[in-house]
Amino acid sequence: LFRSVIGTSTLKPGDGRPYFSPRLNPGKDHVVGKDEWLILLGDDSRIVHRPNPSIHGRTEFVIASAPREKIRERVLILGWNSHIFNILQEYDTFLSAGSEITIASLFAPEKAQAMLDETLSRPLVNADISCVHLDYTIASRLDTLLEAGSGTCIILADESSKESDPDSRTIVTILLVRDFEARHPEKRLRQIVAEILSVENA
Repeated sequence: LFRSVIGTSTLKPGDGRPYFSPRLNPGKDHVVGKDEWLILLGDDSRIVHRPNPSIHGRTEFVIASAPREKIRERVLILGWNSHIFNILQEYDTFLSAGSEITIASLFAPEKAQAMLDETLSRPLVNADISCVHLDYTIASRLDTLLEAGSGTCIILADESSKESDPDSRTIVTILLVRDFEARHPEKRLRQIVAEILSVENA
């Protein structure tokens, strides 16, 4: 079963043989031409067809990946902004039951939990959320969170701090996380994802 269309692909000549040139997320006004294929995401691992440039009458080609294995994980989210609701619900789809998500921000835990209850479009079924009030740009306080152990750390452009330049806060946090990993290699995170707003800062 196909879940979503992510772009189109056009057949082009190159180096003596044709190849497919992808165009991902072409925009809502894009009109699919007669010489374009749709690029679709699917979850059926039995579909293994690949585009064949010699066959122009078929458009159902798809490259399928193996189904995502659900894992039980501890996720640490540092900061808060409007993206947090989609992030939580996306993580909940591939975490296994009993996973834990900790959100650290400068919002009081009661306020943060109330915003989650009000805005999440559906309750999480696989992950338990805990909200903590903590300034994670202070090394000793961040260390306390990281020492608990997490597989993934997500650093958001923080709106709870009300700072005029959230990228500075994000960059400081990245440096602190890396410093913690250097001091505690046994607690090294599997993944760090940071949100940077300015292209120059990225």
